[in-house]
Amino acid sequence: MCKISGKYVILLGAALIMSALFLTVHNGSEDQLAGMEEKVQEKIKISENSISRPDTVLDPELPKVKIDGYDYVGYISVPAIQIELPVMAEWDYSRLKKAPCRQFGSSRTDDLVIAAHNYRSHFGRLKELETGDEVVFTDMEGIVNTYTVEKTQ
Repeated sequence: MCKISGKYVILLGAALIMSALFLTVHNGSEDQLAGMEEKVQEKIKISENSISRPDTVLDPELPKVKIDGYDYVGYISVPAIQIELPVMAEWDYSRLKKAPCRQFGSSRTDDLVIAAHNYRSHFGRLKELETGDEVVFTDMEGIVNTYTVEKTQ
């Protein structure tokens, strides 16, 4: 049986506590930086007529607008949990730290999948949604797509 000195146990415990504290502070600072892109809403082409799923055939590829070096396809709004966030055109791990990202698909072909971290300022509060709550995606041309939560799991 191997004996470990009490001094080493205390040092190991202190190192683990310091690591946990560092990770907590780091994740909190990333959460604060996430989703701070109000510029996306300013860039959306708002028409005088409120567009909501027009009858005309649209290009299935979502239009993109470059802001601060990143391409965006619109923003997502979830009023029940006070979320309004920009949606980046493509995803990778570094982009996910900044804003939700389109993982694949398009709102114009009804297969849009948006991924985000579970930061409190991102999708961390989705578990609070209830049947009947609305989720709204507005693309960069001002086309609004409204969805209703049918089931949570």
